[in-house]
Amino acid sequence: MGNSWETVRLGDLIEIRGGFSYKGSFIGKGDSKLVGMGCVSFSERFLDNGCRNYGGEFPETHRLKPGDIVIATRQQSDNLPILGFPAIIPEYLEGRDVIVATNLYKLTNHSDIPNRFLYWLLRGAEYRNRILSCSKGTTVRMITKDAIEDFYFRCPPDDEIRKITDILDSFDDKIELNRRMNATLEGMAQALFKSWFVDFDPVIDNALAAGNPIPDELAPRAEVRKKALANGTANREAAKAFPAAFQFTEELGWIPEGWAAKQMGQMLRSVSDTYPLKTVDEIIFLNTGDILDGRFLHADYSATAGLPGQAKKSIQKHDILYSEIRPRNRRFAYVHIDGAQHVVSTKLMVLRATSEISSLFAYLILKQDSTIDHLQMLAESRSGTFPQITFDVLAGIQVALPPNLELVELFTDKVLKSTQEKQLQLDASTETLTKLRDTLLPKLISRELRIPECKPLLVL
Repeated sequence: MGNSWETVRLGDLIEIRGGFSYKGSFIGKGDSKLVGMGCVSFSERFLDNGCRNYGGEFPETHRLKPGDIVIATRQQSDNLPILGFPAIIPEYLEGRDVIVATNLYKLTNHSDIPNRFLYWLLRGAEYRNRILSCSKGTTVRMITKDAIEDFYFRCPPDDEIRKITDILDSFDDKIELNRRMNATLEGMAQALFKSWFVDFDPVIDNALAAGNPIPDELAPRAEVRKKALANGTANREAAKAFPAAFQFTEELGWIPEGWAAKQMGQMLRSVSDTYPLKTVDEIIFLNTGDILDGRFLHADYSATAGLPGQAKKSIQKHDILYSEIRPRNRRFAYVHIDGAQHVVSTKLMVLRATSEISSLFAYLILKQDSTIDHLQMLAESRSGTFPQITFDVLAGIQVALPPNLELVELFTDKVLKSTQEKQLQLDASTETLTKLRDTLLPKLISRELRIPECKPLLVL
């Protein structure tokens, strides 16, 4: 763009195309990745959870590749964080068929300005203010192509574009590393839970060692465990806490001898305590879109006078928040904070422990992919506007547990609590980095802050 800051119209640099109107009958049936609204986040560059598999044909013009930018075109008017907001297609989707879905715009860059800089520009305050002022609609707010194209901004010289992008990317890379570490910790806890309480690996190991019969249904898993025992990767010390035989139950089929099926409704109850909103002037309101896969996406206060009607429920520490709508969207979280300053939507179930089993253990069960798939299937079989579940549906989920629960307590104390502590530390680091990045972004884009002035911050 030359050696000086020039005023540029965004529409002169890009072409905007609407998303692909896919056929619902092909959802979940193929290997193509359909990128929808769920991939756009106010706090993250891209949410892979928002992708859905697609098995139908699609126009080549709607194909995406790593580095491409998409923009959310519409959102409910009472919850606008991602309206007009960008997401950038990640490198790990290289080589996949990736499609832009309806409710998103695809941006094609015809300029020499890197896509990464345009991505940061579209996250900036000036662009954000324009989008919100130009959005149209009542219940659902929408943004037009013209509103995006007619955004004017001061474009830096080429060398500053590169430096600004590198600075902002460096923060994003550190944030992304924290998230990957968090996901690794989560995966390890989930894998051990599945091994102990779903696949019953220690019981199979003990049965093999004792020469006890293995049920035919568990024979394939037994072959896997034979290899683990042969190469020394099986944890024989942990297996001492498990039985060495199986029993058949009508509820769950083959489970460890002496264990029994326990329903989620025996561990948790649904709570609907009304928050006394008249006693406070402002509160942190959490709607279904404000939590995702265990994370609280904001901690912003809102005036109680302007809250929507569904802002009613109180929460407290160790509660579980679980959305009634579309379980596969993973709108759930564990309340690790006091909760006294929060009120949540009536569309979020507030689940509280009713027994000696920790709600943290119950929460892990509710996060299992198999649990979510089961709840999604039940939600879709229900007649109604949205795929929705009730507490009665969730309460019927069953898991096999030992009678004395010492094993459950051991797993909770040694695995889940340790994992949560490490994850919260990573989340705190991510929050600090995010705030600093979001503070620097508008200052760098507007030239309020020059490159040399922010270099000391890059040591974080």
